[in-house]
Amino acid sequence: MVFLELVHISDRCRRGSGKVSTCGAFDMNAVIDGILGIIGPLSGVIIGAILSYFIFKRQKTSERLTEGIYRPLLGQVGQIFEKMQHREMPDLKIFDQIRLDGMYYVMDEKVKEKASQVYQRLKDYQNAYATSVGRIDKIIDEEVEKVVVQLKDPEKYRRGRGVAFSAFTEGQFMGRINLEYCLRMGKDPLQVLKEEKPRLKDSNIECLIAGYTVDRRLADPMVESALKKVNEDLDIQEESSLRNSLLIDLQGLIEMLKKQVV
Repeated sequence: MVFLELVHISDRCRRGSGKVSTCGAFDMNAVIDGILGIIGPLSGVIIGAILSYFIFKRQKTSERLTEGIYRPLLGQVGQIFEKMQHREMPDLKIFDQIRLDGMYYVMDEKVKEKASQVYQRLKDYQNAYATSVGRIDKIIDEEVEKVVVQLKDPEKYRRGRGVAFSAFTEGQFMGRINLEYCLRMGKDPLQVLKEEKPRLKDSNIECLIAGYTVDRRLADPMVESALKKVNEDLDIQEESSLRNSLLIDLQGLIEMLKKQVV
């Protein structure tokens, strides 16, 4: 198109003047004007097309990030948050898989930095949690042993060291809680059961060791002693402190991810 326009300008110049020098000067100006007249609109079209391409590409990348990273990560972090609220150690396998996705590294920089920080703290928490579980199990074993040596046929209580408290109302089973969970919560099992069933009375709650009923006059001091040891154990308290701090970080990450999926 540009070539045909230049030919047209040249022919028009030759027909309009017989003086070579004058026509030559006129030709140059005309050619420049013609080129600028063509390039001006054409450059606008090209720039517009380039901008449209990059806008489209950015939108597609944003959609891929939302569906491939932000939304799955939000769901996973939400589950981890709920697990930790209940003093449970969450599984990080899905989080690991998300971090291996190439799109993870093109996330919003602040979101990526926060997610990476939370992930590393969760890995550290796994170690603290494992240590805490071991310490609580040991405390329960120590306290249970103090009780079973006072019982007839103590060996049957040693077959399984699980300690649980069951609630009944007029002979109807109302619920059960295990001692390990209560110690992790830092609460007496009776307190936990009464919070769930406000009308319960102490007389409606029984203690079981390895599935066998134990007199509450022996069980209650056992729980009191176990709670005292838990509150004085540095490893257990460190895990609890780390968990509380992580819950705050997880909530912050959840809020950041929610903004990305809107």
